[in-house]
Amino acid sequence: MINQTNSYNTLNQGVLPFFISDCLDICDPVFTFDELVGGMNLEKYLKNVPEHKLGRIRYNPVKMLKTVLFGFMSEGYISLRGLQENCRVNIRFMYALHTEILLRSRGVAASGLRPLCNIPHCCLP
Repeated sequence: MINQTNSYNTLNQGVLPFFISDCLDICDPVFTFDELVGGMNLEKYLKNVPEHKLGRIRYNPVKMLKTVLFGFMSEGYISLRGLQENCRVNIRFMYALHTEILLRSRGVAASGLRPLCNIPHCCLP
């Protein structure tokens, strides 16, 4: 009898920790920013946002505002495409967005993919 085991990884692959915060330094400014902005009442600035009725499910406006503010804090000026790219590849922005992945772009809309929201930390690429 042959014992076969399927290996779905290689020795050169890195292993991500279960939580994104484990990848960051404890003195990283994203923790301070998240604590500072988390203590503020951002709902009063977003009270005129219309209710979602048709189309795609929208992102959480508070998380989006926190991510845009963090982008301006870290980069000085950041374009929307730069912000989208940072949210896909930069761990600090993933932590600020709390893993709500941004996939809305022309190419994704043309391919028919739906935006992914609230992906568990263990499933991040």
